[in-house]
Amino acid sequence: MAQDGRINRRELATLPLAATATALASGAAGATTAPALTPTLEQRARIDDLFTAYVWAYDCSAADAFIALFDPDDPVVVGRGQLHRGERALRDWFAYLHAIRDSESALWLHQALHHVYRPAGDGWLVYSYATHFGQPAAGGGSQVRSLGYFVSEVVMGEAGYRFRRFSINSWDAAALPWTKPLPWDDPALPG
Repeated sequence: MAQDGRINRRELATLPLAATATALASGAAGATTAPALTPTLEQRARIDDLFTAYVWAYDCSAADAFIALFDPDDPVVVGRGQLHRGERALRDWFAYLHAIRDSESALWLHQALHHVYRPAGDGWLVYSYATHFGQPAAGGGSQVRSLGYFVSEVVMGEAGYRFRRFSINSWDAAALPWTKPLPWDDPALPG
């Protein structure tokens, strides 16, 4: 170890993983202002609470509660390739999806689980399994309506974490979602 308390890369590579994390967190390896690679447990819990509020608001037809989960400055949703930007567009999209559910006289329930986090500017990119369950009013039992994944950019606001950007994507077993371009950066989306 150098006299100034810093560890060189060769020494760092020989440390056990936990010691390496401690050394990096303490700044001993010269890490000064680098962003955290994963959220703290408290941040994870708050982000999980955001997703919990999302599925409850969505499945309980609570449009105002749903809209309140998005950053008010410029909220964006990309729903399977369709861009919805701003509060009015999000409300219209929410109403459209519920009109489909109501026309089917169905019960819809959603889950958002197994989050993977990546640092993104002043917030986090969160990749999540998205499962959509349905139960027709006419009976016939419950079913899995769709399997996909969410890509979300979440930021801390005055009221806690909020979605800045949110996307619903069809399942793709050919590539990890975080190796693909972000859905809202797709040049084919209308601007």
